Amino acid sequence: MSLVVNLGMWLERFVIVVISLTRDFMPSAFGRYSATAWDYATFAGTIGLFVMLLFLFVRVMPQFRSLRCVNWSLTTSEDHE
Repeated sequence: MSLVVNLGMWLERFVIVVISLTRDFMPSAFGRYSATAWDYATFAGTIGLFVMLLFLFVRVMPQFRSLRCVNWSLTTSEDHE
């Protein structure tokens, strides 16, 4: 579900940028926006950064949980001795 929300936010931002770049304040400068290679590279880079941070979170998060279980088991074993 979060990926759908993220995609919707990106599409909303794209629509805002395209409309603002298409309509200039001078009627003689009206034209159609076409994305360049840098625009696509920036978009792909931000998606790549998001995926990298997501994978990093998935890799590190179970370690926090296992550390909490180890600390919990150490405290309970000391209580019973």
